[in-house]
Amino acid sequence: MLAFGTLEKQILIEPIFAQWIQSSYGKTSYGFDVLLSSMNGPAFNAGRSIWLPGWLNAVNENSNSLFLTIGP
Repeated sequence: MLAFGTLEKQILIEPIFAQWIQSSYGKTSYGFDVLLSSMNGPAFNAGRSIWLPGWLNAVNENSNSLFLTIGP
């Protein structure tokens, strides 16, 4: 997407949009229980102790927002 008609001021929204699609539709609509959305998978079990505690739960919860709040 171009902002103000110049290539130097591009707004890249693909990664955020792709993450939103994967998070909202991959688990709930199709019932996939694989990879990071699986509560019994190796990534989830390793994530409890190796990485930040609870980060996989935060990603997989339906009530959490994938977007960071900006401003006060």
